[in-house]
Amino acid sequence: LGPTVSHKLIEHYLLILYVSRRMKKIHQLFSGKSKSSRKSPRLARFKLSNLSNNSLAASSKNKNLAMHEKVSIEDHWMENTRFLSYIQGIDNCFESSPRLLAQCKDEESSNDIIRRLATRSKHNEGHRVLTKLWQIGDSRGHKRHYVIAAYLQILEHDNSDGCWAVVERVMDRIDRCQSAQKQAFTLVIQHGALSYNNKKESHGIFTRQISSPADVKVLKLDKTMRVIYQTALQNIHFMVEDFLDTHKENAFKSALHEPARFYFHLCGNAHHRDHVNVHGLNGYLCLVRGWFGCKMPLSPLSSDTDTFMGCADIWSGLSDKAWAVFQDEANFGKDFEGIKGLNQEMLTNRSHGGYNSGHAFIGRKAGDMEAAARRKDPRYLKYANKFAYFFEKEFLVKRMFEVLNAEGKPEYFGFRKACEALYPLFRQEHGLSEDDFLESMYDEEFNLDVDRAARFFWFCGICKESEAQITWLNKGGHSTDDRIENTCPICFEEKDDIEQIPHWDAKGDISGHKMCGDCTRQYNKNDCPFCHDVCLKDNILNGIEGFINEVNNRQLRSEPNELAALFEMWQFFEMEYTNNPKIIHRVANHVVQDSKFK
Repeated sequence: LGPTVSHKLIEHYLLILYVSRRMKKIHQLFSGKSKSSRKSPRLARFKLSNLSNNSLAASSKNKNLAMHEKVSIEDHWMENTRFLSYIQGIDNCFESSPRLLAQCKDEESSNDIIRRLATRSKHNEGHRVLTKLWQIGDSRGHKRHYVIAAYLQILEHDNSDGCWAVVERVMDRIDRCQSAQKQAFTLVIQHGALSYNNKKESHGIFTRQISSPADVKVLKLDKTMRVIYQTALQNIHFMVEDFLDTHKENAFKSALHEPARFYFHLCGNAHHRDHVNVHGLNGYLCLVRGWFGCKMPLSPLSSDTDTFMGCADIWSGLSDKAWAVFQDEANFGKDFEGIKGLNQEMLTNRSHGGYNSGHAFIGRKAGDMEAAARRKDPRYLKYANKFAYFFEKEFLVKRMFEVLNAEGKPEYFGFRKACEALYPLFRQEHGLSEDDFLESMYDEEFNLDVDRAARFFWFCGICKESEAQITWLNKGGHSTDDRIENTCPICFEEKDDIEQIPHWDAKGDISGHKMCGDCTRQYNKNDCPFCHDVCLKDNILNGIEGFINEVNNRQLRSEPNELAALFEMWQFFEMEYTNNPKIIHRVANHVVQDSKFK
C-alpha cells in the first residue's frame, strides 16, 4: 500500500481480508502464475458513490465486537492520564528552569531534600523509605530526578501530615517486588503534583492543551473574553481528566480486577487472590492498553513474568449472573467483599483457578497480553467488552456530568461556574432558549438530558461527535428557537428546502442531521458531516454489486493482471478514506456478507 498508509489502516485491511471464509476465493484467484506481461488494465476508482443497494440488507454491526465505537469519549482521553500530564508538567518545569533540573540531578542536593522531607514527615522510616525510592526511581533506576522534583513539591506545598502519609504509602511498596516499586513511584509523582495544584488557583501547569469545537467560537472573540472562555475550558478539562482517572480505575476494578479476586477466592486460591493487585493487574492493564490504547493512572510492568499470580481466564469461570452484579452502577468500583449478591453458585469452572492456570491465558509475561490484545485476540474479547461497557454514553456521560456538577471533591469545585461561562457560546451554537446552563441540561422533572450533556461535552472536546448527536429537537421538555427548524445547520440560513440526510446505518436520533438544497448540491462527500456515517445518495446503486460482478467475471477469465487491478481499485478506495477507517470497515463487511460474494 505504500509508506504513506497508516499502520492502523493496514490493520483494518488485514482484518477485512480474513473476516470471512468467503475471502478465500480471492486468495485462490491469485494462486496461478502470470501468463502475460502486459500492463494491467486500470479500473475506475471504487467510490462510495458506486455502492449497491444489494448489500444494505446485510448487517455490518457485530454486537460482540469491542470496538472504539463503544467508547463515547475521544481517543486522547483514553490514551492519557493525570499521571502522564504530571510527568509532562515536570518536564516543562525542567525545560523552563535548567537550574531546577541540575538541582534534582545533583546527589548532594537530592540527599538534602530527602533529609528535609523525612524530618517534616516525622516518620520513623522516613529517611530510609524516601532514599530507597530515589535510588530505584521508576523501579528500573530511571527518572530519579523526577522523584526529587516530586519530593520538592510535597516539601513546599504539603503539611507534615501529608508528608507522613506519602511515606507510609511508599513504605508499603518499596521493599516488595519491582511491580510494587513502580506503584510507589507513581503515587509519589501524583502526590507531588496534587500538593502543587492544591496551592494554586489555576490548573494550567499540569493540564494538557486540548482542542475542541468551542475553540472556533472562542478565537473570534476579543482578547479579554477569549481569556475567560479559555480558562473555563482549561478548568473543565482538568476536572474531566481527574474524573476519568477515577472512572478508569473503577471500570478496571469492576470489569477485571475485582472479578479476578472474587474468582480466585471462590476457587480457594488465596495466594492468587492477594496477588491480583501486585502481579495480576499488570496483565489486565496490558490487555486494556493493547485493545483500546487506554492508559490507566497505574501503569503496568509489561516485563512482569509473575503475572500469572492473579491473572487468568476468570470470566470463563464465572456466570452471567456475576457480571450482572459487577456491572450494576451501585457496585461500580467496589471491592468484591463489599458487594451484595455475590455467591458461591456463580463459580462455573474451577480449571482457571490453579497456581499455573494463567500461563495459557497470558503467555510468558504481561507484555505478551498487550501484543495479543492489540491484534484483537478473541480470547480477550469478553474482557474488552466488559471494560468498554463502562465507557458507553448511557453509563459514562450521566455519571460524569452529575459527579462533576455535584462538586463533591475539591478538584471539582468551580465546575458549574466554568460551564456557565461557556454556556453563552453553546447556547448560540445550538439555538437554545434557556437562560441558565443547568436549566438547559435538566427537564421539568429534574432528569438529566444525557444527549444534551453529551453534546456539551463534545463542544468542550471530550465526547465523540458520533455519540453527541442533536436528538432533542423533537423532544418535549426543552424549548428552542422556532427558527431552528427552518435554519440549515450548515450555512445557518433560513431555507424552505431543508431535508434530513439519509444514513446507511444510523445510530440514535438523526433528526438534526439535515441540509438545505444548496448545501446538498455543494457537498460532494459520502459521509454525514455531523456523525460521519455513510450517506445513502441516489447514485449509490450498483457499486458493491458491480465490484462483486467484476470479481466473478475476472475469476472466470483468470487473467492475473486484471485480478491485480481489482486490488488496485480497492486500494484507491482505502486511501481516499484513510481518515475514516470505519467507512472502510463497514463497506468491506457489506461486500463480504453479500450473498453473491462466494
